[in-house]
Amino acid sequence: MFVLVTTRQFRVKIEESGARIEKFLSARLPELSRKRIRRCLDRGDVAIDAKTRRFASTRVRANARVTINLAEAPTRPAPKDFDSSHILYDRNGILAIAKAPGVCSGPTRSQGYIDVGSWLGKAFSGAKRFYPCHRLDAETSGVLLLASDRELLSALTQQFRERRVQKEYLALSYGLAKRSEWTSRCYLSAICKRSFEVKRLRAGGRYAETHFQVLASVAEPELSLIEARPLTGRSHQLRVQLKSEGLAIVGDKRYCQPGLSSRLSKDLLGLCMDHHFLHARALEFSDPCSRERIRVVAPLPLNFLRFAQKVGLACKTATT
Repeated sequence: MFVLVTTRQFRVKIEESGARIEKFLSARLPELSRKRIRRCLDRGDVAIDAKTRRFASTRVRANARVTINLAEAPTRPAPKDFDSSHILYDRNGILAIAKAPGVCSGPTRSQGYIDVGSWLGKAFSGAKRFYPCHRLDAETSGVLLLASDRELLSALTQQFRERRVQKEYLALSYGLAKRSEWTSRCYLSAICKRSFEVKRLRAGGRYAETHFQVLASVAEPELSLIEARPLTGRSHQLRVQLKSEGLAIVGDKRYCQPGLSSRLSKDLLGLCMDHHFLHARALEFSDPCSRERIRVVAPLPLNFLRFAQKVGLACKTATT
C-alpha cells in the first residue's frame, strides 16, 4: 500500500523541559488527537535525539530534538452501491450477502467506511432492517449472514456459538508455507484499545482454532493462496494466526511486517492498496424455518482476482 509519511521535528524549549512526550506533542501539534499520538508512540514513530520512544510518560529535556513520523493513508474509495448482484440467499427472512471491502458489519465512526445497515438501506429504502449474525473485518470481503428479526437472529447466532456453521476463507499471503496443511490452536487477546491489534498469548485470552490448507503458491514473488476453515470466530483470528506462521496477508495494513510489499511490482501494489486479500468464500448453515442445510458462496472481489491472475494463480483460484 502507498502511504505518504510526513516527518515533523521540534526542538524542546527551556520552558517545555520536563513535560511528558505525549503532552509536548499535543501542544506542538494541536490538530492531532491524543489517541493518534499514542498510536504513533506504540508504532515506534516517535524519537527523541534519534532514539525511539514508546511510552507517553517519557519526559523531554531542553534542547532535545523530537521527531514524529505521521503516516497518511490514501482516501478509501467508496464501495460499490449494494444491488441484487450482492444477494446470495434471500429466503424466510434470512439474507446472505457478498459484503464488499470497506463495509463494516456494524455501526462505525471510522473515516472511509460505511456500515452494512447504511449500505443495505440504499437498496431497501429503509423498509426492512437486517441484523448481522456475525462479523467480518471492514476490509474482509465475502459472505455475511443477516436476519430480518430478533427471533431469527437468536436462532442463527446460536448456530455460530455451537459451532454448527461451517466457514471457509481464502487468503493470499506473503511467503511460502512450510507445510501444505496444518491446524493452528492458540489463545488470543482482545483488540488493544491503543494499537488496535490482537496478540497471541501463552495463557489466558480466548481459544482460537483454524485448519489451513495451501491451495497454490508461486516462487516469484513468494506468495501463497491458502484456504482457512476456522472452528472459532475471534477478532482478527486468521490474520494473527497466518502472521505467526510467517504468512501475513497481502494488503494487511496492521499485521504485515515492514518491507514485505517491496517484493511486489507497482501494478501489484496498486491492486492491494484498498483492502487486504482475505475473503469469506463460503458459509454453510441451517435455515431455522425449513431445517434445510444451506451453503452460500461469494465470488472474489475484482482486485483480489486480478492480483491472482497477474501472479499466475488465476486458474487455481477460479477452481477453488
